[in-house]
Amino acid sequence: PTTKAILTMKSEQTVMRTPDGRYWDERGEPVFDTAGRLTGIVEIAQDITERKKAELALQESEDRYKNVVETQTEFICRFLPDGTHIFVNEAYCQRFNITAEEIIGSRFKPVIHRDDRDTVSRLYASLTPDNPAGTIDQRIILADDRIVWDRWSTQAFFNDDGTLREYQSVGQDITEMKQREEVLRESEERFQRVMNLVPDMISIHDPEMTILYSNWMGFGAVPEEKRHVQTKCYRTYRDLEDICPDCQAKEVISSKKPFEREALLPDGRWVDLRVIPVLDTDGNVEYFMEWVRDITERKRSESEVADAQRLLEGMLDGIPDIIGLQHPDHTMIRYNKAGYEMLGLTPEEVEGRRCYELIGRSTPCENCATALAVASKKQETVVRYTPEFGMYLECTSNPILDENGEIDMIIERLHDITDRKAAEEALRASEERYRDLFEKANVLIQSVDDKGRFVFVNETWKEKLEYTDEDLQSLTLFDIIHPDSLDHCKVAFQKVIAGEAVDNVQAIFLTKSRKPVFVEGNVNCRHSDGQIHTRGIFQDITDRKAAEEALKENRNLLNSIFQSIQDGISVLNTDLTIRDVNQTMEEWYGHAAPFIGKKCYEVYQNRSNPCVPCPSIRALEKKTVCSEIVPLMKDNNQVGWLELFCYPLIDTKTERVTGVIEFVRNITDRKTAEEALQTANKKLQLLSSITRHDILNQIMALRGYLELSLYEIDDPKLSRYLSNVVAAATTIQKQIEFTKVYESLGVQTPTWQPLTAVIETVDDARLPIHHDCGEFAVYADPMFEKVLQNLYDNTLRHAEGADSVQIRCMEEEDGSLVIIWEDNGAGVPGDQKEQIFTKGFGKNTGFGLFLTRDILSITGISIAETGVYGEGARFEITVPGGVWRRSGEGDG
Repeated sequence: PTTKAILTMKSEQTVMRTPDGRYWDERGEPVFDTAGRLTGIVEIAQDITERKKAELALQESEDRYKNVVETQTEFICRFLPDGTHIFVNEAYCQRFNITAEEIIGSRFKPVIHRDDRDTVSRLYASLTPDNPAGTIDQRIILADDRIVWDRWSTQAFFNDDGTLREYQSVGQDITEMKQREEVLRESEERFQRVMNLVPDMISIHDPEMTILYSNWMGFGAVPEEKRHVQTKCYRTYRDLEDICPDCQAKEVISSKKPFEREALLPDGRWVDLRVIPVLDTDGNVEYFMEWVRDITERKRSESEVADAQRLLEGMLDGIPDIIGLQHPDHTMIRYNKAGYEMLGLTPEEVEGRRCYELIGRSTPCENCATALAVASKKQETVVRYTPEFGMYLECTSNPILDENGEIDMIIERLHDITDRKAAEEALRASEERYRDLFEKANVLIQSVDDKGRFVFVNETWKEKLEYTDEDLQSLTLFDIIHPDSLDHCKVAFQKVIAGEAVDNVQAIFLTKSRKPVFVEGNVNCRHSDGQIHTRGIFQDITDRKAAEEALKENRNLLNSIFQSIQDGISVLNTDLTIRDVNQTMEEWYGHAAPFIGKKCYEVYQNRSNPCVPCPSIRALEKKTVCSEIVPLMKDNNQVGWLELFCYPLIDTKTERVTGVIEFVRNITDRKTAEEALQTANKKLQLLSSITRHDILNQIMALRGYLELSLYEIDDPKLSRYLSNVVAAATTIQKQIEFTKVYESLGVQTPTWQPLTAVIETVDDARLPIHHDCGEFAVYADPMFEKVLQNLYDNTLRHAEGADSVQIRCMEEEDGSLVIIWEDNGAGVPGDQKEQIFTKGFGKNTGFGLFLTRDILSITGISIAETGVYGEGARFEITVPGGVWRRSGEGDG
């Protein structure tokens, strides 16, 4: 620089390297006198060795960074706030088919799809010093008019004063991922549209009873607010905290076999329940499908004849790819931010360690992309599942060669393809589920084109109608429709082809053997690739149609029976207005017609208020059968007697009383006969009483003379004869006295008698009585008290050693009540268990148990001895249903 300064007469500068490797910044500064003549040169030398080394190191780092950036498949660019590009990599240029020279320094802007422009603007507007980065998915229109999807991650760089300095954006092509997402979405939408056509409830559960999918269709079994997938089925459907006690899915999961049953729900509805297991490749239950069809109408018809999640899986959010720099021996230099976050390590913890060591391994991964790249000296890509991350990774290793063609470093890119794998599996599973559901569905599913030719039918359709795939090739829809349905089906078909959905279609299909099959369902139309296909889902309602026809015939039969019954029948509402009457009532009360809508007491009794007592009101209140005898009125005069039996009509679902049926029988003749019989009985009783009194007087006189004679006679033989005569007279006296008791049997009308009151009357403390019959009463002859008195006397006389009596009451399944009388005496020998009820048997009068059985038989009550001899006597009194009740209940 000194020589140059002499020659140029101005300051000169250069950088020189001395043999010892140091760098010097040397300058030559000319010195002039006042006349401007050169008088000398001032040399200035400065040691800049450290600065020079730093610059060289920086240059090397920049070259390395440039190599890394240039080898990436991501699109990288840097630009100023006004859009001027200051850097782009090769991938960016290839993406937009333009050179770096054309872009650098220009305000190049990719053509953004108009629907995404606001999204892009909002992203850039959101970047601040506190929030400098963001990522969006957007569509780009390329030069060849192709629309592609990119995912751009943008970083804004700010000066210390907060002003924006520049942007850096890194993008990657996600078009294939978006296309796969769209295919999956269309598949699921197609599946959902088809499911919405199915009128039944279909749900899919995993083996833990979690609802994965439900179409929530059918009959509204689940309220709207509870319709959520990923909930337990027993909570959603039945508000339980554990698996339903009657759960059939448990058996299906265990047996791996389908289950089918018709079940009655707690709310009174009938359903056809089918549980179908779906097995994985290992033969285990992967999930099971519940198919529930509301068959309440069919069941109701049969009864009247007899009685007269969504399944969708969320996709994981995509994460930025992991970029790593490593030596050929796998020693790591550094990762980008995504790599450190994935590993949960800091740069200091990563540097110098081998990549496989960072995930807990002692040797390189099998089929390692880096090892392959080191061997081939070219880019290598492998796809593998990495259990340490729990994801599928696409691993790409790209070797960077030095000037001698040797590998300097490896750039490794780890791309998460778990979402893609999941999407592919979900699509496969969705298509398999779609196919399984349609093939196994218990409905007829068909699709025909606009000419009526069959495009698709499911297995159930072919089984029901007996056609084969070969038959369908030559058939049209109109070939299988019954002539009676053909006209209206053609009209419906034209509506569907025109794009109108037709619901609740009813038709008659013909099987291959020309048998009619009644069907009901929905039909709609789909346009695809210029073709028109109808889709129909039908239920076989042949059985329901038959049941409806049978019901119609049965109703006619029931009406004929109703009108032909000679007793009067009147059906009332709960307010006692007449709903219906039979012909007998019309004949009896024809003068008060019309009947319907009027109060029963207005028509039948010519009253303005209900009768007192009124059996119909009691039947409505107590929900049980009640009876009453009421006068038969005509023209305000009583002309006879009627016996009313009132049966409440109860809704089986709500248990609410909806009305009452009155069965009315004219008992005028019976009442007249009863009154005549009572009069005759009174006369006979009077005659019997007088006669008995006279006979007993004569017997008493006879016994007196006989006993006096015994004192006067000394002949032993004659005395023995007279003693036998006295005994015979005594027996005659007892038999005559028994007639006084027996003549009262059946004379009076039976009454309701509380057992507790009767037992307390019998118990005289000589032998304690214990009982549990306090809540029961029986309908028996007023002499029922004599029954228990006879049993008590029998125990006192014959149960040697007995110290107590136990009376128990038990309700039987047939509606009867069993009253058990037990003592702890000797009991009754087996050959005498029936003889003790015969007249004259026993050591006393021989009439006690004989009379007991007769008293009970008046109202249908029976008695038997069932004890074990040696363990005590046991008498079982069986009271049939209708002649016993709990104390406090009304008549029945």
